[in-house]
Amino acid sequence: MISELAIVEGIAAGVLPSPQAWQNSTYVKIRLSGTGVAYRPSIGEYVYRSPDIWLSPAMARRCLGLPIVIEHPPSSLLTSRYFGDRIVGMVVHSFVDEDEQALWGIGRVLDDNAASMIEAGLFCTSPAVLLSPGQSVYADVGGGRCLVESTPSYIDHLALVYTGTGNKGVWQRQDGPGVQVDEQQENELAA
Repeated sequence: MISELAIVEGIAAGVLPSPQAWQNSTYVKIRLSGTGVAYRPSIGEYVYRSPDIWLSPAMARRCLGLPIVIEHPPSSLLTSRYFGDRIVGMVVHSFVDEDEQALWGIGRVLDDNAASMIEAGLFCTSPAVLLSPGQSVYADVGGGRCLVESTPSYIDHLALVYTGTGNKGVWQRQDGPGVQVDEQQENELAA
């Protein structure tokens, strides 16, 4: 039987292509966060995210239901107005990609314009997290500063970051963005 759960699990397993339209939604495979070291050009520092934290079952559960918004709000955290103006969907499934050492999810996108932009490959992803003061430490790495993150105290949202201006998500893979758009675009469910 075809259901939203079957679609989500099919995309996560690689049986169905991403994105996948079903009823009033488009389901898409999205990176929630990578692990290891990345560079944050906006603040000029390196960051380390531990696989032990970000690939844990607890973190996968914490990401369920995260709002998916277009771009980060200026205040870093969502306000009710920004939420209403920018929400396009929510994270409905999360899983670990062991090969990539990243936490991925399936987003349910309800906004048709955002779904079209996703299919055009215009977005990568960026999670908004807060860290408890004093829990993370800085290390000197090759003359540069590196924030070694602790377990986030709060995960606020997942932003779809527009790549048209040259922006890239901090955790973007070398071989593609944090939003998976498969070559095979026909609707597998119609067959």
